[in-house]
Amino acid sequence: MPVADIGGYKAGYLDKGEGDLIVFAHCSLGYSGFWKGVIAELSDTWRCISIDLPGHAQSDRGNQDISLQHQAIEYVLGLADMAGVKRFHAVGLSLGGAIMTRLAHHHPARVRSLAAFEPILFHFLHNWAPEEIENDRKVMGPVREAANNGRPYEAARIFMEGWGQPGQYDKMPKAGQDAIATALTHVARDFPWGSQWPEGQITEEDITRIDKPVLLGEGETTHNSAKVVNRELAKLFPKVESCVVKGAGHLSAVDDPKQVATLIRTHLENAEVAGY
Repeated sequence: MPVADIGGYKAGYLDKGEGDLIVFAHCSLGYSGFWKGVIAELSDTWRCISIDLPGHAQSDRGNQDISLQHQAIEYVLGLADMAGVKRFHAVGLSLGGAIMTRLAHHHPARVRSLAAFEPILFHFLHNWAPEEIENDRKVMGPVREAANNGRPYEAARIFMEGWGQPGQYDKMPKAGQDAIATALTHVARDFPWGSQWPEGQITEEDITRIDKPVLLGEGETTHNSAKVVNRELAKLFPKVESCVVKGAGHLSAVDDPKQVATLIRTHLENAEVAGY
């Protein structure tokens, strides 16, 4: 897959199709090809660019003085600029969903619509459902402990068992495990942006100002914490439609790409008819 130079850093990406632009952002420990199944369904109508998030696959981590999520925004904007496109549709899942939500807040003039599947804006749980913080710690606590103590392979395996597809890590070739462990070290340093309140964190008021068509999706069998975040976010976005990917877990775009693509297609068509 090609690699672009964005501000002096390498950013890997997948590029397929012609038409108005959609930019996709994947989950933690994923890569641009995560969206291949969805893109196969949508690239007949839209140009689809899927990025490797900072520190993942072919992308450099980038500027260590800013969060991984904010560096990802720079890569998304850089790739859109490279494509000669000012305004585009933004699609993301999990970490990618949080990144695209931040993008829509910080750069509203660049985003036509937003489709966020289970964005990990878990810092809101402190206000909305404190009991879910403890449930999240049961899953993520061992990940953080292993990562903080120099055991990235163990941390990656636990992470994938909890939020990915159980059993897949041990089936991967060594090169794949190496890449995921490297990505985990970068994601782990950025955990506060997913669950705490660092300076500049996105707020409820910020969400209410994202005045774009928003599709808020979740897998039917995903963690309750993700469902709570989606439920409360749906009360804040001014123009939102919620959907459930039947039979899917957290990684809905992998579990059922055709169903996810159908939901996104309807969302984009409605947004474009409405003039976005």
